[in-house]
Amino acid sequence: MKLIRLTIAGLCFASSLLLSRPSPAATVTFNGNLDHIAVNSGAAVFSGIALGTAFSGTIDDVTANGRISGGGVTAPFGCCIAAGALSITNDRALPAEDATLLNLLAGAALFSAGEIVDGVDLEGDAATPSGGRIEVGLSYVFAPSTFANESPSNYPFNPAAARLAHFFVLEQDVAADDIYLGFGRIATAPIPEPETYALFLAGLAAVALGIRRVHRKPSR
Repeated sequence: MKLIRLTIAGLCFASSLLLSRPSPAATVTFNGNLDHIAVNSGAAVFSGIALGTAFSGTIDDVTANGRISGGGVTAPFGCCIAAGALSITNDRALPAEDATLLNLLAGAALFSAGEIVDGVDLEGDAATPSGGRIEVGLSYVFAPSTFANESPSNYPFNPAAARLAHFFVLEQDVAADDIYLGFGRIATAPIPEPETYALFLAGLAAVALGIRRVHRKPSR
């Protein structure tokens, strides 16, 4: 699992915490234009989709099941090949490349290298017909005073308070090399259903451990 996929290299900056709560789960909807393509091999699911294309989708905040559509292409996803959880980050210093990407998406110089921020990431993934993997997520960047820690109890959060919110699409080939990475600012911050959220702590550690084991593979 990764927290907020901000870096072009796809680096993560926090460990994930998998949330569970009573059914029915909240379906988060999102929409926005494809604003930036960092990696494009030409052979990915969304390789032929032009910048500026409108994207939309949904993601379940517990199961991570969802879909993303853009330019007549739709990709369903779920959990958990190497992604599928909600993650909270507290007081993270932005690397220069992350600040650059955020400013590009914002269309203004809102962020600086080394700036402290809080964040939330919600993502899922699925296998591709070619044997690779596609990962889709929503990322929110908040002021550093938003969260006091990285506890799942910070969820549900107020997406309207985010300084910036965006979606991302990552595709990897069978060798786990990135062949596509695109980003788009979310036009309207989605708000999860206003219902009571509960954590089922039993089994949480085992699930988190399983996801970490999936990620123990050679560096790309």
